[in-house]
Amino acid sequence: MFDESLHNALADAPKTLLDGDHDVFGDGTVLILSLPVHTPGHQALAFSLEDTGTVVLSGDQYHFRASRSLRSVPAFNDSREATLASMAKLEAYLTATDATLWIEHDQALAKRLTLAPAYYE
Repeated sequence: MFDESLHNALADAPKTLLDGDHDVFGDGTVLILSLPVHTPGHQALAFSLEDTGTVVLSGDQYHFRASRSLRSVPAFNDSREATLASMAKLEAYLTATDATLWIEHDQALAKRLTLAPAYYE
């Protein structure tokens, strides 16, 4: 159930409106990547860990591994052109950083991930 009081308590909290990518701490360790796909404001999260390396949480960039390999664009995405541009941008980022992509809806990946209380470093 939605507790409206929790939302209302944030009404006057400091906010940062993003237009494009955003370096959260200013040191490149945590990046919010602007990747318009499912919605115009869609984002993915990239973060660097000392032992694990760079990981990108894809959000709804790709729904399945096959979506990535086939470069398929769901009919419900906001814009086919923006989705394809976001795919190209993300793939370039993955190549440039040697990052690992975690596709949010990939059940096989989910079964292989280390879960709490264990963690990635």
